[in-house]
Formats: sequence, structure tokens, C-alpha cells
Amino acid sequence: MTTRRPFALIVAVLLTAAAPPTTPEGFVDLAQLVATHPQHAILLEYDREIAALRSTQNLPDLAPVATANNGAGAVRREAAAAQVRVRQIATRNAQADRGRERAALTSAFAPQRAGDREMNTYSGELARETTANFTNYVAAIAERTERAYAARAQQLRERENTLAFDLARRDAAKRLSQRLKLTDLHLAHAARAPYVNELAALDEGERNAVSAQRGADAAVLAAYRRQLESDGRSAEAQMIARLRTTGNANLAIRRRVTQAGMRMQAASPSLRTAAGAFGATYSLASDAQKTGDGLRAAGDDISARFAQLAGSASRSERETANTIGELEAIRAALYRSIVTQITSEARLIAHRRGLAKVAIGSRRPGGSVDLTRAVRAGLAAF
Repeated sequence: MTTRRPFALIVAVLLTAAAPPTTPEGFVDLAQLVATHPQHAILLEYDREIAALRSTQNLPDLAPVATANNGAGAVRREAAAAQVRVRQIATRNAQADRGRERAALTSAFAPQRAGDREMNTYSGELARETTANFTNYVAAIAERTERAYAARAQQLRERENTLAFDLARRDAAKRLSQRLKLTDLHLAHAARAPYVNELAALDEGERNAVSAQRGADAAVLAAYRRQLESDGRSAEAQMIARLRTTGNANLAIRRRVTQAGMRMQAASPSLRTAAGAFGATYSLASDAQKTGDGLRAAGDDISARFAQLAGSASRSERETANTIGELEAIRAALYRSIVTQITSEARLIAHRRGLAKVAIGSRRPGGSVDLTRAVRAGLAAF
């Protein structure tokens, strides 16, 4: 036993002396280096563009497609209900007016004061009905104007975003070439200047083009707003003129018959002739039909506007989704390029320092050498 222990101890000492020393490994913090990378600002710009496009998919002032379609159905139902109410009002008013007509004719010799009260009552009712119809029509025109304006504004915003994306895609190859030269050639500061200046010129050209388009679109949108408001005022003026003309004609007929009844005896042939003329010319049912037709036409027009808005919103959502997908692909390619450059620089520094390998991530291995600062300095020199 005593002879074997020294021998085993000698073997262990020899094996320990023959074992090569462990080479430490390096470590770099990837998230920190990406955040401080010279091209990180471009990543942020892509993120802002993508976020801006996503925000246009759910605009608060533009209803979704389903809501627009529901709005079209609601307008049609409301127009139909309004037509029914107009016919009901016409029927009730016709019966009441016939009753007042008979009362006026039978009291042809009543004092002038009673006739005036009757005319004032009829005139007030006619004015209220005209005002109610016009108020409803104005509200419908205002809603149509706002929805048309919102849809046009959305289209112009999408055109600006599309222009920005097209310019970025047009210059992508040239921009990538310049960045690769700056990254891979290890140029001196003076030799880097032309590439840096060309990249800056590309960025400025794209910004100027988008800014010019935005200014032109603002002018187009303002002109469109003025046109919509002018069309709305014209439609309102035509509607109120029709309503007033109809109301004044009915009021004049009623006034003539009432005055004739006050001057003539109830049994006189001329009074019966006037009564017959009044009955023949009084057209409340016809006027109700015209008003109902006007409401139906307004409902159909607004319904068609809703349908157009629904189609525009659907196309907008598809185009925006496609643009977002393309921007995300370009952004991912740029991120991979940044990671590749960081990895290359980290391995180069690790090799210079005699390190066996380098870990790239967010968790530093025990005993590793932190090369993050050195890699950041190397990237800043490009």
C-alpha cells in the first residue's frame, strides 16, 4: 500500500502539469450594442413608419367596414320609417283640415276674429312641419359631408405613406450598398465622408418628396372640404325652397277659401263652388308623397355614400396591411445586418485578445471577459 500511493500521486501531478490551461471566453451585450449601433436610428424610423401605418387601420373618425355597412342599412330603414310617418301625418292632417274646412264654411258669417285664429293655427302647424323636415334633411347632409371628408383624408394619408415606402424601396439598394461599404471596408474618416454624405442626401431627398406631397394633399383636402360644404349648402337651399313653396301654396289656398267663406253665405252657389275648388286643389296627400319621395332619395343617396365608404375602407385596410408587411421584412433584414456586423466585430476583437470564443446575448457567462465596450468603440469607428 505504501508503494502504490506515491506512484498514484506522481501520476496525478504529471497529468495536472500536462493539462493545457483553460482559455477564457468573451461576452458582448447584444441588446446594448444594437441600441447604440450607428444604424439603430434607421430601425427606429422603420418602427415609427410601421406604427403610423397601424394607427391608420383603426382611425377614430372613420368607422370600420362593418359599421359602414350597418350604417347604410340603418339609413335605409330610417328613410322608410320617415316615409310611413309622413303618410300618417298627411292622413291625420287631411282629416283634421277637412273638419276645419267644414267648420269654416258653416260659420261663414262668424266674426273676423275666429277666421284669423283658424288661419294662425293652420299657419303655425304648417311652419312647424316644414321646419322639422328641413332640420332632418340638414342633419343628413352634414353627416354625409363629414364621412366623405374623413374618407378622402384617409386616402391622402395612405398616398403619402405609399410614396414614402416607394421612395425607400427605390433607394434601398443604393442605401444598402453605401452602408456595406462603410461597414466592411474599414475606411478612414476622410474616405468615409462621400458615403455618409450620399446616405444623408438620400434621406433628405425622400423627406422633401414626402413633405411636398403632404403639402399638396393638404391643399387638395381643403378644396375638397370647401366643395363638400358648398354642395351641402346648395342642396339645403333647394330643399328649403321646395318646402316653403309647397307650404306657401297650401297656405294661400286655405286663406282664399277662408276669406271667401267669411264673405259669402253658406248656401250660396258661389260658396259651394269655392268649397269644390278648395277640395280639388288641396293636395296634402300629394305633397306627402313628394316629401316621402324626397326622404327616400336622400336615404338612398346617403346609403350609397356609406357603401362607397365601406369599399374604400376595405381597400385601405388591405393596402395598409401589405405595406406594413413589406416594411417589417425590410426592417428585419436591416436588424439581421446589424447583428451580423456586431458578431463579426466581436469575434475579431476576441481573436485579437486570444479568447477561444465569444458569447453574444443578454446573459454574461461566469468568468467571461466583457467585450461590449470594445465592440461599441469598433462599431463607432465605421
